[in-house]
Amino acid sequence: MIEEKIDDYIYEDDDESEEYEDEYEDFLKMKEKFSDALNLGPSFLEHDEEWQKINTVMKNRVKYMKRTCGVRRKIQNLVDQEDFDGLLALHRQIYDLEGPAPQEDRQPIQCNSPSFSKKYNKARFIKGRSKSKIDIFFQRDLNLTICLPPKCGTTNWQNALASLSGDHGKGTIPRADPSDYGDAKRINAMSDIKIVNTRNPFQRLVSAWRDKFNVNINARRQGFFLPSIETFEEGYEHDEKYSCSFEAFVSYRAANPSEFCNNRHWRTVYWECSYCHFNYDMILHLEEVHNEYNYTWEKIAPIKPVMEDQYKTSPLAHTHPSEFWKDVPRDVAKKIYMIYFMDLAALGYDPEECLKYVFAGPEDKNVLSEDAINLARSKLSHSDVYKNQSFLNEICY
Repeated sequence: MIEEKIDDYIYEDDDESEEYEDEYEDFLKMKEKFSDALNLGPSFLEHDEEWQKINTVMKNRVKYMKRTCGVRRKIQNLVDQEDFDGLLALHRQIYDLEGPAPQEDRQPIQCNSPSFSKKYNKARFIKGRSKSKIDIFFQRDLNLTICLPPKCGTTNWQNALASLSGDHGKGTIPRADPSDYGDAKRINAMSDIKIVNTRNPFQRLVSAWRDKFNVNINARRQGFFLPSIETFEEGYEHDEKYSCSFEAFVSYRAANPSEFCNNRHWRTVYWECSYCHFNYDMILHLEEVHNEYNYTWEKIAPIKPVMEDQYKTSPLAHTHPSEFWKDVPRDVAKKIYMIYFMDLAALGYDPEECLKYVFAGPEDKNVLSEDAINLARSKLSHSDVYKNQSFLNEICY
């Protein structure tokens, strides 16, 4: 019964739906499609010591991804046990490329990526998705496939890519099909360059809260989550321009680990990009965009679009972003670490840097009691489905 009903559950952004082309009928050569007004610059970099440093970082990130994807059963078991210390030790082992790779567990036998295929998915139900909510884009004229999950600098990347054809906006770039998540062959064969653009999950959650819980933004979407979020509001204050506090928002996320009852703007990149399913060969960090952008475009094309420079003015750039976590209880921060473990380990985030967020807040305040979690889940739409989320916090599908 649940399986039949889940596609009707609304946790997406209906007001943002757009019509997208299934694919380009004609791809003109890149140089013939440039807009006269487009500001382009050379992407060639001198292969100096700085270039070599970035090149090494890029190669290491792919190694972290492969190491992490190789032990998904072990990660699933540690997540099921809520073993923070075990996950941290595993994270350190994955990150230590001079040491031996961690060994995989034998169980569970079936361990697929989030394929969105009922045939191959052992989760008790499957969340359907429309093509317009898929975050994997491709441009044949650039021989490029790129996953651009929300709150990772996505809009700027979409506009930059579209501008190369004299266009503007994300609706002009072809997307992957839902069926590609069940069978990766088409995407893996489509282009030689496959990129994941990502962001530190702790920072991404701050960005999602600041953007999506602004009182002037999409009250209908906020209405799905605010009753549950308000369970954790006691003792916190927030600016009147936000509909909830950041601390209550991340406490809600910690109490609801399932991807199925969260919005795509703060679901995991593992879910959105399925990087153990598709053969990505480059991982970009939004935090390092000003260092990595030129390097990346040298790999993509002989000339590059100029990306907007908005991230230098972000409040996350003025101080260490862990400042936003200084009032988040540690039990919440530890749970967030476990929920986003795949992204933190596979996408190359230093475990010691992660601890700055986990240990930023008070240790003596625990808000994730069983009663509080049950109350928060009871306030979700379709609370009967989401009361028990133990089988929905999936690493192995």
